[in-house]
Amino acid sequence: MELTRLLAIIRTHWVATFACICVMVLFTLAVSFALPPKFTSAASILVDVRGVNPVLGVSESNTVLPRTTLATQASMVRSEGVARKVVSQLGLDRDPAFVAAWHDDVESRGDLTAWIAKKLLKVLDVRPNAEDSNVLDLQFSAKDPNRAAAIVNAFAEAYMSTALQLRSGTHKLTARYIGPFRVIPCSLRNRVSGVS
Repeated sequence: MELTRLLAIIRTHWVATFACICVMVLFTLAVSFALPPKFTSAASILVDVRGVNPVLGVSESNTVLPRTTLATQASMVRSEGVARKVVSQLGLDRDPAFVAAWHDDVESRGDLTAWIAKKLLKVLDVRPNAEDSNVLDLQFSAKDPNRAAAIVNAFAEAYMSTALQLRSGTHKLTARYIGPFRVIPCSLRNRVSGVS
């Protein structure tokens, strides 16, 4: 359609066009005032998984982690264990609003901490920052900006403490399995045997 023809159509139906625009603007304003505001807080985590070079015995860091490693770390952030740490760290299991919602939803059956953890995980968004980045971005939305910031920061802290526990636990298990290393000196002797 040509531009001149489109302008001619709008000129002939300008009242209907103006009325549609006014209705859309009023509807958008009504919805934005009717819905409660939501605040989104964000945190970033640099994932630095260092591997040990088996030949040199020194730790090396990959410049860019594979997508599977970042996906594994993102899954760890979204795990129920990390969410439970957040609930206990912030004392959300003693929050009257969460306790009342738990009572209304499941009539106080089951584990309150697990229920709150699942509710938090539904709102938490974890994704890699960019294609060639080792940074995970965490976002959490809530009606209260202070609560959103506290929860997203608690998720970052709980993830880091969980990752540290897993890493130190693996080293302890490896040391217990392999045991201390001892260097045993040995000498090689070349024996020449004659065949008669």
